[in-house]
Amino acid sequence: MLYLEPTYGLANRMRAIASGLELAQKTKKKITLVWVNDGELNCSFQELFQPIDALPILIKPVLWQFTKNSKQDKPILKLTTKLVNKMMGFDYCVKEINGETLREGGKWNIHSVINQHKSVYIQTCADFMENDSMLKQFKPVAELQAQIDARTQNFKSNTIGLHIRRTDHSESIKNSPLSLFIQRINEELRQDSDACFYLSTDDPETATSLRELYGEKILVFPKDFSRSSVQGIKDAVVDLFCLAKTRKIIGSFNSSFSNIASRISQIDLCIVTRKSNTFSKKITRHFLSRNIAPKPELLTQIRLTPHCIRVRH
Repeated sequence: MLYLEPTYGLANRMRAIASGLELAQKTKKKITLVWVNDGELNCSFQELFQPIDALPILIKPVLWQFTKNSKQDKPILKLTTKLVNKMMGFDYCVKEINGETLREGGKWNIHSVINQHKSVYIQTCADFMENDSMLKQFKPVAELQAQIDARTQNFKSNTIGLHIRRTDHSESIKNSPLSLFIQRINEELRQDSDACFYLSTDDPETATSLRELYGEKILVFPKDFSRSSVQGIKDAVVDLFCLAKTRKIIGSFNSSFSNIASRISQIDLCIVTRKSNTFSKKITRHFLSRNIAPKPELLTQIRLTPHCIRVRH
């Protein structure tokens, strides 16, 4: 049995769930989704998405907060961890934000973990599989799908998605400033003066600024900007799937939201960033936002240009 607790925000949880579904399918294990409403996402799964086949949902029991990461270096910690987890009903527990405990010699060893233990608990916000097909399992509830359809019905072949992450994301603010988005928008308009842009942002001032600059070429809709409200998360789902219906996405540095929106429909993602001369490991990790070692064939599809990194799926 596999228990999966996805953490942090909407896109982080979606990619972790997609990985969990793929893992369960490949290992022929049953999987249960462990859900927590918190300050990062204060909304139930059922209020956002239609039920996913063979994915029961469990509200996290209070005692499960005491589960411990099974990967320990010291013998005494290994023993106490094993005892605590066993009391909770688990043979093995992975509690890592970035999935690093699932790495072994640079390769994923999650299959061996699953095969060696009957009951495994995984708490993560990361990808730990490499196939995006399970993202198709996410179907917004009828209320949200109706809003998505209404917004996108008039999208043209040259409607481009803009995702500009601000507020608490300091790396995005620093590395993807609004000035570079404006440069990128101007470049797109020079190539096609009829292009328009669907804007998704968590900052109302950004929306106001771009609307003042470009008028009706910026498609923006009223929404709740809070992640701590149910309506705010519902509006985020609508934004995510509207972005996925654009021709391509111009996104933000190290944003899982930009990344997942592009992966849902396998469209191009151009990550706006400050100039860089080195495609370092850090840049790879941040810009792909996948938390997995990128395949060599994927790296051949990455193009580093001034102010933009393109990722083609």
